[in-house]
Amino acid sequence: MRRRRFIALVGGAAGLAIIPRLLVAWAEPSVRPHRLAYLALLPGENATFAKPLLQRLEELGYREGENMVWDYRSADDHAERLPQLAAELVDAARVEGAQLHLPDADEAHRLLTLTYEAEARTITDQDRREESRSWIRPRTDTDFGIPPEARGPQDAAGHLPMRDFSALRPPTSMPAQHFERHPQLAVLATDHDRPADWLRAGLALQHVLLLATRDQVRASLLHQAVEWPDLRWMLRDPRNGPEHVQILIRLGYGPEGAPTPRGAASSALG
Repeated sequence: MRRRRFIALVGGAAGLAIIPRLLVAWAEPSVRPHRLAYLALLPGENATFAKPLLQRLEELGYREGENMVWDYRSADDHAERLPQLAAELVDAARVEGAQLHLPDADEAHRLLTLTYEAEARTITDQDRREESRSWIRPRTDTDFGIPPEARGPQDAAGHLPMRDFSALRPPTSMPAQHFERHPQLAVLATDHDRPADWLRAGLALQHVLLLATRDQVRASLLHQAVEWPDLRWMLRDPRNGPEHVQILIRLGYGPEGAPTPRGAASSALG
C-alpha cells in the first residue's frame, strides 16, 4: 500500500471534510450571499475595528442577513486562545508519536516554493495528470473521490499552490479567489518512514484535524512535494533534525466548503 493512501486512510477516518479553499475572502459569487470572515486577534475588536468595517460595507450596499454573511471569530475574546490552540495541535501530534512544526514566514515561503515546483511537475506528467483526473468522480458513481462541485478555486494572486486535481482540464469553470497572503502552515513529520510511521502520521493527522474542527479552524492538505522524493527530502528543516516529512497542512479561518462523500468503515477494513 502506498504511503500516501495509508496516511489518508487513517487520517480520514474522522470523517472530516478537508477544505481546499481555506480563508477565501468571499464565497462563490453566484446566487449565494457574499461571505466575509473576520479574525480578531485582540479583545473587543467587534466594537472597534470590525464595527466601522461593517458600517462601510452597508454604505456599499452589503447588509448582513440579506446579501452578506458575516463570520466574526475572536476566540471568545481571549487572544491567548490562538497560541493555545497551536500548542494543543503540536501536543496532539506528539501523543500519536509524530511531530508537528509551525514554520515562520520565511520557512513557510520556502515550503510553498517547493510545493509550487511539485505541482508544476505533477500537471506536466501524463501519468500523474490522469491519476489526478481519475479522483474527480460524480457523487452518484462512487463513495470515493472528489465530486466536481467540491473542487476549490485557485489563488488569484498565485501565492498558494493548491492541488489542481483537474490537471488543467476542469469539468466546470471556476473563477480564482483571493487567498491570505501569509498562510499558516504546519509540517507533520515522523522520525522514520516505515509502515508503522505512516500509521502514526495518519493518527496524528486525524487528531490534529479533530482539534482544529472543534475550534472552527479549516484545514487543507498540501501534499504535492511529498510525492516527489527529491522535493520531499528538501521539505526537511535541518533545525528539526533528521525527520521524514509526511504532509503539509494549511490552517486558518474561512467559509465551510461543499460536503464530500464518506465510505462505510467496512469498506476500509475489507
